[in-house]
Order: sequence, then C-alpha cells, then structure tokens
Amino acid sequence: MIIFLVKTIGIIGTGSLGQEVINALYIKGHKNIIATRHNKEKLELLNKQYPEITTSSNNCYAAKESDIIILAVKPKLIEEVCNEIKQYTNKKLIISLAAAKTIEQITSATNNKSTRISRVITGLYVAEQIAMCALSNNCTTDDREIIQYIFGQTAMERKEELLAHRTWIACATGLRPNAIDEEISELVKWGMNRQDANLIYAQDLESIAKRLRNGISGKEILNAVGGPESFTQGIANYLTEQHHYTHLRECVAKTIIACSKKK
Repeated sequence: MIIFLVKTIGIIGTGSLGQEVINALYIKGHKNIIATRHNKEKLELLNKQYPEITTSSNNCYAAKESDIIILAVKPKLIEEVCNEIKQYTNKKLIISLAAAKTIEQITSATNNKSTRISRVITGLYVAEQIAMCALSNNCTTDDREIIQYIFGQTAMERKEELLAHRTWIACATGLRPNAIDEEISELVKWGMNRQDANLIYAQDLESIAKRLRNGISGKEILNAVGGPESFTQGIANYLTEQHHYTHLRECVAKTIIACSKKK
C-alpha cells in the first residue's frame, strides 16, 4: 500500500463526507490531496485544518492534477460535475460517493469509456465504518486495492444494486443516535444527568455491537434482555401495536427503492 502514498487524490466537494475522507487519508499519512469547495470561507478553514494538502475552488484543476478522483458531491450534482471535468478523466479511476447515481450514468456523463468507475457507499465516519463498493467492468486489481487503501480493508465489493441497502444503513447512522437523543432528553427531564446517560448509552451500544459482530440477532438480544412478561417485552409489544417497526421497515424499503431506480 506504500505505493499509493505517492498518488494524488482529488476530492471534489469537501463537505462533511469529503472532509471525513481527507481525515481517513490523513490517518494513513497521505497528504497528496487536492480538495475542492466553492465556499471560499470554508475552503480557508479546511486549509487551516489540513495545511499540508492543496485546496482549490477549481474542480477541473483538481481532476487534471489527480491520479484518482473522488466525487463527494450531492447526487443531483454528479452529472454536472462529471460533464465539467470529463476532459481530465481519461484512464483515471473515479470514485463516486453519491447514492442513486449508477456506474452507467457516471460513465455516460464523463463520455469516456476508458474512465474506470467505482461507486462507494459508506457512513459519515469513513475511517471507522465499513464501506460497500461496486466497480465497472474495466476496473483493475489495483483499483480494488486503492479503494481498500482509502476506505479500509473491511470494504466490501458487492453487486451495485446492493449499494442502496448500504445507503439505508448510512442513513440509520444519523437516525438512531437522534432517536437516542430524544430518549436521553426525556430522561434528563425526569432528573437524570445527561453526561451519565450518554456514557451509559455508549457503553451499552458497544456491548450490543460486540454481539451483532458475533451473529446474534436483535430479536435474540431483546429476548435475552427482556423475557416473557418483562417490562422490556411489554414496551416491545406496545411499539409493535403502534406500528413502530412497520413504519421503520417502510422507511428502509422507501430508501432502497429511491436509491435503486435509474434517474
């Protein structure tokens, strides 16, 4: 992987996700980065935070000078950005982090069949989470290694249609903590210290994560925590009656459908 350190990686669009990609590379000691953003004030802040990288508001400059191009822009901007930089994509690897925009659409937008395309879906905290990727047919073994270099050895290569499923899990990264925060706010209202609640929740989540890694299902964890006629089981029954889990499954399905269809 040391050979990849000398490659210049262009990150077009350095909002929250783009900055986390920079951070993941920084951890590896990779400073050969050109990061773009149109907001000059935020670009200056980025330059102060990562003084050893190159920053620019010019996407074409980043694409021209980079060996690898990462598109960290919103899905609605993918085709516009690809059209903007297409003359600088010849024989390069483009990695798109956008949901719902297919490899076929990105290839068409670059109008260059020699461009190698990969789509990567990951959580916001890139260095800590498992990415899922799909690659165009002309991608190479080196391209696969580059993706693992950037997004971690745990990155999973799967069929492109499964990236919509990973997109839901990325959404859940924000939704679940937000739901927990609602619960903590109620506990605080009833007299609990917020810091205590945060620490207890964090430790409990780590213990749950350990069991999920070992293949124990959520239902098994629920049954272990709350047996028949327990208070916990009573709450689970109430949530079922209120269609809480039905609504949750509907949200999963809506995300998969929205991120699978060709636009």
